[in-house]
Amino acid sequence: MNHLAHLLLSPPDPDWQIGSLLGDFVRGENWRQWPAPIQHGIALHRAVDAFTDAHPQFTASRQRIGGSLRRYSGVLVDVFYDHFLLRRWAQLGSGTSAEQFAAAIYALLHARCGSMPEGLRASLPRMIENRWLEKTSDLRGVRTVLDRISLRMRRSVEFSSGADFLATHYDEFANDFDAFWPEVARFAKAHAGALHLSNTLAGAN
Repeated sequence: MNHLAHLLLSPPDPDWQIGSLLGDFVRGENWRQWPAPIQHGIALHRAVDAFTDAHPQFTASRQRIGGSLRRYSGVLVDVFYDHFLLRRWAQLGSGTSAEQFAAAIYALLHARCGSMPEGLRASLPRMIENRWLEKTSDLRGVRTVLDRISLRMRRSVEFSSGADFLATHYDEFANDFDAFWPEVARFAKAHAGALHLSNTLAGAN
């Protein structure tokens, strides 16, 4: 899942939300340096990624992508699913608009940027200025985000052409997302509850 989905699937607690973003920026055992709620956010991020990678609808979406981009299909589908999440935000979102939700996240990240890993800290100004979280609401925005991802790749990859797969198979991707989202949302809620319970029990001992 991409950043927006991870943030929405996180409990609405600042530390958990920070952790849900750090999942893409911490490696190995480095996550253990963070306070427990942030660790839980990182753990939830990783659990959601594992659930997503194994889910049949996500696999079906990946198989719609061919050619030289097949090896990057997971990255592309992550972006596509954020697009559908934004398109269905009124039904699936946080109870506020996507813009209000994103603005609160940007404010949180700005306030806490001093404690962020270098990779995320360096990305924050561009994330906020270019409004990355809401960018994929239309196909033009999807292309922009894919172009930005291609700039971070070690090898030259024409990522923006991945949007052509979305345009060609739009209804199929939409159906995949609609079947997938309720299940990942239930999984994330249950897993977050289990992490919270384990922390409560640990604190009681």
